[in-house]
Formats: sequence, structure tokens, C-alpha cells
Amino acid sequence: LTADGARFREQSDTEVVLRAYERWGDACVDHLQGMFAFAVWDPGQARLFAARAVSAAREPPAPDRVWGSRAAGLGYQPIEPSPQAQGVQ
Repeated sequence: LTADGARFREQSDTEVVLRAYERWGDACVDHLQGMFAFAVWDPGQARLFAARAVSAAREPPAPDRVWGSRAAGLGYQPIEPSPQAQGVQ
């Protein structure tokens, strides 16, 4: 990505994934190595792109679920609990 002119402000995996998505779109997963699962909201296409590595042990995020890397971020989402909802433990 840096060879193509991408500039990074931080040294995080998140920023690499975002720059890869900007550069290659859905094909960004073909350029990633290791275990990953992520979702990117694409405002230009008004859609959520979610992906995971084949070797990833966790399920990819579903569009009808709230998810985050920290439990604190889940408390601020305007969602209605449903009988099928599973709580964070």
C-alpha cells in the first residue's frame, strides 16, 4: 500500500484494512494475511462489507448485530433486545 502512495497516521491494523479497502474494494481480502474479521461501511455504495479469513475461529459480524472490540462500545447502540439476542458475558 505504501508503494502505491498510501499514507498512514497510526500504526494499527484497522488503518491498514481501511486503506486496503479503499484501494482494492471487496478484493482487499485477497491481499490480507493472517486471521482477521472486520466490517467496513462504504458510504459511496451505502452498504456494509464484512469479511473474515477462512482460518478465523470467530464468526464474521452480522449486519443485524451490534459488535465491537470492547464491551463499553456496545452500551451506546440504539437497538431493541429480541428473544433471539445473545448477551455479552
